[in-house]
Amino acid sequence: MSDFAALGLMIALAIANSFLVVLLDRWVHHRADGIVSGAFRGVQVPVTHRRRELQVGFVTNGGGLVAMEGVLAFAWVLIGKRAGAEELRLLANLIAFLNAMMALGWALTLPTYYRHLASILREAEAD
Repeated sequence: MSDFAALGLMIALAIANSFLVVLLDRWVHHRADGIVSGAFRGVQVPVTHRRRELQVGFVTNGGGLVAMEGVLAFAWVLIGKRAGAEELRLLANLIAFLNAMMALGWALTLPTYYRHLASILREAEAD
């Protein structure tokens, strides 16, 4: 792959990477905020709906975030292997490492976050 093509591909993937990371991270935190507050789209919902949002929505969004970070890390590795210039290879591998660490970090913290939200729901059920 030519250096110009690799650089163009890296810029396009960097824009998509930034957008997806911010969007998915915000999506997961938005679900968590709804579970904690009990309000979705400005409407108070019962605890059973909050529990379903935790078990389905939060887990699905969190898993999607981890999977997307893994796919992005793999895409950066592929670009790094095909790049001609050493500097572009190093940059692609650095960004691949950062995405892989984000995927690993989310994968390790999501169970703790889930347990925390579940304990909040148990307290809400007790009230």
